[in-house]
Amino acid sequence: MAITPIQKIDIITYKEHRKEIVKYLQDRGLVQIVDIREEKVSLPVEEERDIEKELGSLTYILKFLSRFEEKKGILESFVKPKFSLSRKEFEKVTKEFNYQEVYEKCQRLEKRLNRLKHTFRKLHSWREEVLPWLGLDMLLSDVRPTEKTEVILGAISFRMMENLLKDLKKVTEEHLSFKIISESKVKRYILLIHLKENNQKVNETLKGYNFERVLYPKLGITPFQLNSFIDERLVKAEREREELITKGKALLKKSKVKVVALYDYLTNLKAQRDIQNSFSQTYGTFRIAGWIRKEDVKGLKSALEKRFKEIEVITKDPSPGERVPIALENRRVIRPFEFVTNLYGAPRYWEVDPTPLFAPFFFLFFGLCLTDAGYGIILVLISLFFLWKIKVGRRLFQLLILGGLAAVICGAFTGGWFGLEQLPPSLERLRLFIPLKEPMIFFILALSLGFIQIWFATLVKMYKNLKNKNFSQALFHQGSWVVIYLGILCFVLGRLRMEEMIMRIGLWSVYLGVFSRIILVGLFQKKKLLEMGKGLADILNGSKDFLSNILSYSRLMALGLATSAMAMVVNLIAKMAHQIPVIGYLFMFIILILGHLFVIAINTLGGFVHTARLQFVEFFPYFFEGGGRPFTPFKRREEYTTIK
Repeated sequence: MAITPIQKIDIITYKEHRKEIVKYLQDRGLVQIVDIREEKVSLPVEEERDIEKELGSLTYILKFLSRFEEKKGILESFVKPKFSLSRKEFEKVTKEFNYQEVYEKCQRLEKRLNRLKHTFRKLHSWREEVLPWLGLDMLLSDVRPTEKTEVILGAISFRMMENLLKDLKKVTEEHLSFKIISESKVKRYILLIHLKENNQKVNETLKGYNFERVLYPKLGITPFQLNSFIDERLVKAEREREELITKGKALLKKSKVKVVALYDYLTNLKAQRDIQNSFSQTYGTFRIAGWIRKEDVKGLKSALEKRFKEIEVITKDPSPGERVPIALENRRVIRPFEFVTNLYGAPRYWEVDPTPLFAPFFFLFFGLCLTDAGYGIILVLISLFFLWKIKVGRRLFQLLILGGLAAVICGAFTGGWFGLEQLPPSLERLRLFIPLKEPMIFFILALSLGFIQIWFATLVKMYKNLKNKNFSQALFHQGSWVVIYLGILCFVLGRLRMEEMIMRIGLWSVYLGVFSRIILVGLFQKKKLLEMGKGLADILNGSKDFLSNILSYSRLMALGLATSAMAMVVNLIAKMAHQIPVIGYLFMFIILILGHLFVIAINTLGGFVHTARLQFVEFFPYFFEGGGRPFTPFKRREEYTTIK
């Protein structure tokens, strides 16, 4: 239906045109090239630049320079920025830019920054070690043994301090001097002086109490002076680091555009070189095979024959059953729904494109899940903002815009406006029913829509079998169920309107459908009783599936009621907050904004997931197989640049 006709294409020409024609095909972006190397012969190796090595160097430059970029906002962090260049500017960069110079500058900067990082780590470590000893008013060079005494610095826990001192006094016979220099939450830092003759006893005692001995280099300064020296070195190192960051930012500003332009150029050049491995070639000629949209054949063939004199371009339609790549082409209003189709999987070339078939149902179901016109307006505005700011994932935001419009329509008819209970007369006149007060109407509406979609899915499957000339399946299988569904509809309508004649027509339609599926199918088969038994099993199994599938659509009502209830709860909490003195209005405003945004977010997600699930589980299995592969033409792919 909306699957673009695809043709095979073969391009045969002399080998001397290979690079030029590959570049031309990449610039046009019309042909999906396939691998046909079965006829490849060994050819002399050409000297080519080491693109992988150059790309590796450019990747290093980009990664290193990214340290000096300004912090990105939430939106920008999801999308790589693109730089706009003219064709002339782009070509000038690719020919003249010497990235090696930038590469070497980045390496030198990185080495200096790494050295500074090590310096900072070491200085901070020294500072942590010296801070407890700032109260020690003696030179570090004096913390050493004298002729008769031993001087010790160390730390011990609070709990062991008193017991340690008692034991030390015993072993030193009171010839001990100690001073508490500082205290932390768990330790005390002390200075001990004792006679040298008691060295062995003191050391054994200290060891028994896990005494942490501190050794400093013999510097002619106090700990306070050492700390000041460390502070000076830190200031100097910080100043040097800021200078290096300034240089890095200057290098980023000067080189970023050139680096990314060259990166994109080399990426496309690598793609040109890699794709040539897919060609079939001899010593003098080569052949490119691939797929192309039928509508592009005439223009490409004419351009190639005009550009290259010795060239042969052959096109033909794909063979039946051949695995052909898929290119979907729907009307503009339907295209956003291709996002949902691609989540499930692309259709096969010979299949029906389900996108235009489920799009109206998805639109309506999503609107019923939100059932709030106010939320729909907010969703449209937010999606438009993201569509303006972000250049990727546009189909999703376009789909959410349509979903927001559906919510506005459904919300207007159900009276949903930010959960308000009292509406102006103009809006009240649009209301058909109140979901929270009349849930049965909502329930019947959801089941009716499910009935319609399943009936429609059966008709699509019937059409598919008729198209494939499988008349028996179409008439006796799907045809029987179409008649049964028609009978169920007539019976329900007759029951509601108390029209006995319509009810009888409905019952006879059901009987006719069952008779057709069981008896008529069996009569046209060799093994009649076996086929009749299969028909009976199909009717019973189909009835079970039909009931379970229909009930699945009740989730539309559940999500619609949940949205209305949550909106009202937010309003109720805001109303209660309003009664708080002085700051009541502020709290009310915050609750209304954050609360309704949360309800929009959670119910938009729920509405999307469950609406998509209804298509995937209840609708697609009737006629859609999937498993197709998308049409991906060989073309230029710029990651960082846009060429004007």
